[in-house]
Amino acid sequence: VTIANFLRYHTPLFSHGWQWFPTSRHLITSDESSITVVEYDSTNAVKVYSGPFVAGFVYPWPNGSRLIMLTNFNQSSAPTNLYALELR
Repeated sequence: VTIANFLRYHTPLFSHGWQWFPTSRHLITSDESSITVVEYDSTNAVKVYSGPFVAGFVYPWPNGSRLIMLTNFNQSSAPTNLYALELR
């Protein structure tokens, strides 16, 4: 149910992978192996995560304190789970 709610309300589908971060000064983007936070004018890009995760499933926490991602940390037999990436 939680995954369905994130997909329904916070999808980057129409923005080609870019999402606003709750600070309103930053954007989140991801590719197949990393998650990056950049300022709205495309400066100061910071790679906040590099590793295995389900591409296209990265969402900001409403207050901007963390990112939610779907991964199994490269354990092929384990199911994927939601993980929070704390940002400071």
